[in-house]
Parts: sequence; structure tokens; C-alpha cells
Amino acid sequence: MPKKFQFKTVDVFTNRAFLGNPLAVFLNCESLTKEQMQSIASEIGYSETAFIFSPQNPYNSAMVRIFTPISELPFAGHPNIGVSFLLSRYPQYIPGNLREGKLTLEQQAGNVEASATIDEMGQVVGSEIIAPENYNLFELLPMERVSRAIGVSMSKISKGKFEPKIASVGLPFGIVKLDSVNSLSACKASIAEFQNLDKDFKYPGDGFSILAYADSTVKVKGFDISLRARVFCPLMGIEEDPATGSACAALAGFLLSIAESTRNKISVAITQGVEIGRRSQIYATAMKDSNQKITVKIGGSCVEVIDGVLEI
Repeated sequence: MPKKFQFKTVDVFTNRAFLGNPLAVFLNCESLTKEQMQSIASEIGYSETAFIFSPQNPYNSAMVRIFTPISELPFAGHPNIGVSFLLSRYPQYIPGNLREGKLTLEQQAGNVEASATIDEMGQVVGSEIIAPENYNLFELLPMERVSRAIGVSMSKISKGKFEPKIASVGLPFGIVKLDSVNSLSACKASIAEFQNLDKDFKYPGDGFSILAYADSTVKVKGFDISLRARVFCPLMGIEEDPATGSACAALAGFLLSIAESTRNKISVAITQGVEIGRRSQIYATAMKDSNQKITVKIGGSCVEVIDGVLEI
């Protein structure tokens, strides 16, 4: 006899439905197998689908498993924002503990600490998470190969301290600065070039991905830096992601790492998804401790869209 599994969808990093990055969250998953979760994620077709389980440590709030249409991820930003938004809004779905309004979400990359964003009416309207790993810089990327992968001339790619590189706060991304928003908008991913990069720069995740960014022409009030970004991930079955919290968190960590040595905090507002009609707004804050280790918080608004049941 078929079993029923309740799910909700959320548009993440936006306060308007049908913008931001859509996410499906399955709420009662204890009997689902990995193969079933992968099939569900492939059927839904979003960049990620999240599944909530009881935590392995009962002190924590939940275990969250995250799948793209192709494979499971150790961590991703927008699923954690969406999951923590829903669990804060509907605490009856928390299989573990909620401590002083804080959630601890277990993942392959480590525990993710999350808290709700509350508006002046006392409603949960979004969430903020701390990335599970400190900022890590792995290696530089060949500029010529990056140029071919995202379809822009080498002259448009920033050099020096902004030279293309791989960075991570739990999921690695290529980080590439371009000279203008116009150059950013002109980018087009080459699957063949991404496949070649993936062979030589393989890290945990769903295939080689690149975050390309440029200084925004619009300053977001209250933030040190305002940027426009695009994230290309053709090897995960989706050419471009509308909003990518893990990549934007790595970018914020990188920007603090190259700032003047006396600076121990930087705030970044990142607008993503414009070119594919899913404008998203991501807020990131990178912080450096006395040991020069950088942690990153990311946050944004969320909107519920669909409440449904899947039978399998």
C-alpha cells in the first residue's frame, strides 16, 4: 500500500512567491531510503530538495539530508535557510529539540546552527545560519580555463588578489570576479569545459561549480559591500542556480580574507538570479577570530508556496 509523505515548498532568499530559489522540504521521512530520496529529488527537479529526520544526537533539532536531481550533498545554503524557516514557523515538525529559539541541524559536513528572522508583527519571515566549516581557500584556478567555462574573455576576469580560486565553508566553489555587471550578464556556461575542470579540480559535492560576481551598481543600505552574482552548476543538471547560500558564504569569507589585516568583520549583500528571472537577495557576514579563522553567517527571507503530499 502506498505511503504518504507530507512536504512543503519554499521560495528562499526572497519575500515574494515565484522569485528566489525554490526548495521542497519533506517533513516525515523516517522510512525513506536514499534511493527513494534521490528519485523524489530528481522528479521535483529543484536545485535541491531537503528531507528531515530525527537527529542522531537527541540534543539536536533534526538531521537534514540534501539532494540535487543527481546526488546527495554534504551541505548547501538555501536548503538550510528554508528548513530552518519552516521548522521555526512550525515547531511541531521538529523531531528533536529547539533550544531558546535556536536550531541545530545535523548534516554530513557538520552541524548547522540556525535561528529565525522575526518581523515587527512577530511572524517568522526568514532565517539565518552559521556555515558548518570555517572559510577555506584551496587553490587557484587557471584563468584561461575559467574564461572558456563561463564564456567571457580573459580581459574581463579580475587578476591579482581577485584571481580565480576555489573556496569553501562546507561545499567548494570556484570564485571568479568580473569587471562589470554587463560582463556577468553575458556569461554562458560550457558543459564540456566544466567537465574538464571537474576532472582536475574534484571536491566533495555535485560536480565543479563556479560563482561569478561583479560589483553592483546598486548599493544595499547597511552593508559594506553590494554585489551581483551568478552561480553556474551544469554538472548537477541545472545550468544556473537562482540563489546559492553556500557559494555566497564562501565569497564573503574570501572578501574578508583579502581585506586589511585590522578588519575582523565584513557584511555583504548579494543579488543573484536576475538573469534567469528569479531575483534573490542573500545577506552574508564574515567574522575573523583571534586565531585568524573566519566563520560566515548567511541569511534571507522566505515565502511558503506549496503544501502537498507525495504517495509512493
